[in-house]
Amino acid sequence: MNIEELHAREKKLEQDLCAANERLISEFKKDTGVYVSHVDVGIELIKTAGEPDRYVITGVNIDTSI
Repeated sequence: MNIEELHAREKKLEQDLCAANERLISEFKKDTGVYVSHVDVGIELIKTAGEPDRYVITGVNIDTSI
């Protein structure tokens, strides 16, 4: 994969993450009346011998405002 292809894949991932988070945050706002102002997601790469690498979310923090 060349650098241009990598940048295009990164952009696509960013767009997909935005769309998924926008949906969840909109649902939260609708259900609670509370605005989400910031989302922080911790991610860790897990490597196990003989298995494909995988990512796990280690934690999520949100800041809200009324």
